[in-house]
Amino acid sequence: MSSHPAHRRPAVSAIAVAAVIAISPLPDMNREIFHIAVQQELVILRAQVKRYKETAMNLKVYYRITQDRAGIPMDYTGARHFVVPEGQVVEELAKAQLAADYQVPLRAVEIVSGSAADQLAARRH
Repeated sequence: MSSHPAHRRPAVSAIAVAAVIAISPLPDMNREIFHIAVQQELVILRAQVKRYKETAMNLKVYYRITQDRAGIPMDYTGARHFVVPEGQVVEELAKAQLAADYQVPLRAVEIVSGSAADQLAARRH
């Protein structure tokens, strides 16, 4: 199943379905069919979660914030773990998330790589 929103099946709240069953009892045969359908849906959802976990990457990203939200220069460095689905651009995702978390413009976030990341890691230990 594709992750594109147009290809997803509509989600049905289990609570809403349980409420309908409680209000209007189903005959035993329909109740059994309903339970089988719910079990099959749970199997599908578990398989999707497992597949997502298998393809996700846990990466440590080193970053630097160069200005605060008012535009005043600053020099803050840090590192954060990101769980990224395979095939997604890590740098763009990390910059966007960090800019939102620190409430700074996107241009104020720099992803540090290579020897600069090694130096940052050495300073932190």
